[in-house]
Amino acid sequence: MKICYQHVAPEKGRPKFREMLYQLIERSKRSDTEFDIKFMEKAFPHMKYFISRYTDFLNSWQLLEAIIQREKEGYDGVIIGCFHDTCLKEARQVTKIPIVGPCESSLLFAYLMSDKFAIIAPSIYDVPRIREKVIGYQLTAKTMIEPLTVPIDTIIRSLEDPKELIQDFMEVSKHCVKEGAELIIPGCTLMSTIISCAGVNEIENGVPVLDCVVVSVKLLETLIEMKEKLGF
Repeated sequence: MKICYQHVAPEKGRPKFREMLYQLIERSKRSDTEFDIKFMEKAFPHMKYFISRYTDFLNSWQLLEAIIQREKEGYDGVIIGCFHDTCLKEARQVTKIPIVGPCESSLLFAYLMSDKFAIIAPSIYDVPRIREKVIGYQLTAKTMIEPLTVPIDTIIRSLEDPKELIQDFMEVSKHCVKEGAELIIPGCTLMSTIISCAGVNEIENGVPVLDCVVVSVKLLETLIEMKEKLGF
């Protein structure tokens, strides 16, 4: 099978991210899965823009057109590279291939793996957007959402030095564990990639960190295989 990770922003200024993302997907995919990573040609490039509903809306139509193009190029499935699951329903409506989003994929896996879980949002301003997704996926009773305390620019800088990000992520996650979380989800594909590549896969007492990119890959592979073998 051949899949595509379609990011929602341009690559410009973040070549390190592509390298880390490639390594993460390469080690988590099936041996017979081929994959490509695609970035947007024109979109708002900085993370702070994605906490704006207006700029997210402007990016959405370009992302949707890109996903449609990926189907024409012969990909068997597409991962939307943003925890907002941007235009996920719209993409599923206009294509005939499986499309997955990191938020929905993570929540489905978390539901199977724990009774209560926490999403660590990249910013306090992103909490309402993530909460809306959780409500839409009908998992509010099991999900808590807590934001990082460091500025959102810290995530970009962490591509070179992740120490500050990891320290804050761990502190916020430990608070969630004390509140009953049995599993932690980094609520941003960039943040999740950085944390995974740094080797962070659990918090304390064996509480796992669920990488939203990895679970998206595994869910997409399963859906493609089901379509090929069962016809749906």
